Amino acid sequence: MNKVKIGDKVRRISDPYFTQVIGTEFVIKQLRPMGSYTEIQSSDNLKWYDLRNFELVDAHGEKRHVHHDLIVAWAKGALIQFRLKVEGEWKAWTDIKKPTWTSYYYETEYRIKPEPKPDYVSVRDVALIEGAACHTDEATYTSKVKYTFYGETGKLKSVEII
Repeated sequence: MNKVKIGDKVRRISDPYFTQVIGTEFVIKQLRPMGSYTEIQSSDNLKWYDLRNFELVDAHGEKRHVHHDLIVAWAKGALIQFRLKVEGEWKAWTDIKKPTWTSYYYETEYRIKPEPKPDYVSVRDVALIEGAACHTDEATYTSKVKYTFYGETGKLKSVEII
């Protein structure tokens, strides 16, 4: 099981030591990464460590696909992106029109494509002497300069004297 969050309902599907706990369901109260494992604190304050021993279930106890929420959003028209972890490094997010919701050779993550960040603008007063910008009292006149930055990168997009 890849992605779980606080409040999710899970069912124990295996346990190498305590077979009597198989089938136990609980709501996740706390998650804490611990190396290759994640500590799960259940609603009854028990702690478990290996997410592979659990499956996600819905509120009625039915097994739920690990990407259930994303699949529903995609069915309603949301744009989906995925990325792969290759040789320990996550690759860039890529748009995908028909997600398979599986991972064959590499660890895979899916997400709803985030809305692009809008460009932002900063307007500043500057003094101009013979066409050159400066900050002295010898200015011939003052003007405003409008700086526009790309929302995604924060890099300068354009400069305009207004």
